[in-house]
Amino acid sequence: MSVILGFIVAVFIYPGLLVAFGAAWALGWVRAATRGALRGALTPAPLGELRGWRTLFGRESVTPLGVQPIAVALATLLALLCPLLALILLPVPGNPLAGSLGLTGDLAAEGALLLGLPLARVFLGWATPSPFTRIAADRDARLLAGAILPLVFAFTASAEALETLGLTFLPARQLSFYPGLAVALAGVAFACALPVLARLTPLHEGDPDAETLGSELSEISGRDLAAFRVGEALQLAACAALLTLAFVLPLLTGMIANLTTSFTHLFKSANLGAGVAQALVLLVGVLLVAAGLGVWEGIYTPRRASGERPPLTWWFGIPLLLGMAALVAAAWATRGG
Repeated sequence: MSVILGFIVAVFIYPGLLVAFGAAWALGWVRAATRGALRGALTPAPLGELRGWRTLFGRESVTPLGVQPIAVALATLLALLCPLLALILLPVPGNPLAGSLGLTGDLAAEGALLLGLPLARVFLGWATPSPFTRIAADRDARLLAGAILPLVFAFTASAEALETLGLTFLPARQLSFYPGLAVALAGVAFACALPVLARLTPLHEGDPDAETLGSELSEISGRDLAAFRVGEALQLAACAALLTLAFVLPLLTGMIANLTTSFTHLFKSANLGAGVAQALVLLVGVLLVAAGLGVWEGIYTPRRASGERPPLTWWFGIPLLLGMAALVAAAWATRGG
């Protein structure tokens, strides 16, 4: 496949627009169904979220009073583009860019792209004159600040233990104790940041996705709100895929090797067998991540913002300790401990 054709396929088909939106819808439904089951609610209709997007896109966007239209346009563009780019640049099995351009993925770039949507949400909240919207943006900013350090520690520990920032690395054999421990702890630390990175904005008053009273996007409507909701669905897919590729696959080398052998005998092709094995593990991994996030949201009971402790206090607790423990294990791994 030529570079140009591979780029077109990767951007528009796989893992681009077509597959990305399909994965975003499917994982969003798994998340909502799991959350609803734990809260005793009815299972959402599979096409319910798509209908919500279509309804919002059909409404006219009204720019909040006192907000520059360019600020809304910039925020909505970042909300859609950042998670979509994060998905396109992931070296998922069969990604044409991985073959034609030698794309290996980069943890630092992926982390920066995953911060794009939360930062766009905070930026738009602060740009809105409403004091209630700014209070919601302040809370989201504190949550994001508390999640960044565990996120950075997780990526640093994984890169140190595996000796690469790339995401296509799979060791020839099962990781030894300290590198495996570092990657496992780093994965848990990254998972702790998912409720912040993949947070949902309520569509309307009383929406079960609402985590607190009020939202930093409460002043926008129509296509602008729809763009954020679609971006948040893409963000979930990107976060789930990154967690699986960067932290789960390196720990399952033995199982992937056995699956590769089985699929190689089935398809009579070693490359196809390896690709199918990795794709199967990736599929199961992203579904489990989406379901796990739904479990977290189903168990967690939201409280009013005025009655909460500062979110920074919670985020600088266990998640930060997990990230630091991952760094210690990675240091032992590099020293051959």
